[in-house]
Amino acid sequence: MMSEVSPDGPDPLVAARRRGWRLAIAVFNHRDTLRPTDAASYSGRTATSIEAARQRGALYALTLRGQPHEFRYPRWQFDACPERLATVLDPFVRARSNCYVVHQFLLTPHRALGGATPASIIIGTGHELDIVLQLIRQILDAEQGAG
Repeated sequence: MMSEVSPDGPDPLVAARRRGWRLAIAVFNHRDTLRPTDAASYSGRTATSIEAARQRGALYALTLRGQPHEFRYPRWQFDACPERLATVLDPFVRARSNCYVVHQFLLTPHRALGGATPASIIIGTGHELDIVLQLIRQILDAEQGAG
């Protein structure tokens, strides 16, 4: 078990991990994340085809530590063109990025996108994906340099 107090005082990493865990639970349980059966109903697809798409990296799902087979699918991605979504997810899949890193990136407004979110660019088929892919490369390059 993690100690909350080091010899020098409270351990800031323990507090940060707890905040991260609480945030992950809140995101996982958000009303806009769907259980596989709800995702199937919403999208008009089968749960099996959704799982197959997740496994090949064409959809992403959120999971929680200790519950590796429990998935929640962010609703917005079922409104996107599957090819556009898969194109954007591919670099994350190849980098084996954490699902919450992917989710946060896709739903955060970016100055380079004029304040839009990558998810809205993916859904809006009139927009090119190049700038989104460039942002992903920058994020993944920064993550590799952080280690």
